[in-house]
Amino acid sequence: MDTLGGEHLLGPAVRIGKGEARIVSVTPEHLVYHDEDGSEHDLDLMQCAAHWTEWRNEHEGDFVLFAGVDAEASRAWNERCVGERGACDDPPWVELRSEPRTRFAFESYEQVYEELLGPLGRAGWHTFDTN
Repeated sequence: MDTLGGEHLLGPAVRIGKGEARIVSVTPEHLVYHDEDGSEHDLDLMQCAAHWTEWRNEHEGDFVLFAGVDAEASRAWNERCVGERGACDDPPWVELRSEPRTRFAFESYEQVYEELLGPLGRAGWHTFDTN
């Protein structure tokens, strides 16, 4: 819905597929995952969206709306955004706006979509593409 160039965010990475690290479940309310040591973590996706919206509003001048997208459509899209992604980076990653931020690193582009972005979408959430 908007574009923002050049910012790559750095958070602690959970390397999905390494050790015990995996996405356990994604619901409309929560994302549950195990880190590399097998510890379970629960992220509140509404909180992630609120943090994204707050950050987005603080940086509004850095964004340019796509042609044909009005401010209301952008606002509605941003309310369902929970973080950023670099699915074409090496390694591919998704960083959720939890507190603190949680970055998931994947072995492949396909794995990003199978294990996280697809389930997030089915639960009604999305991420901002930094590529």
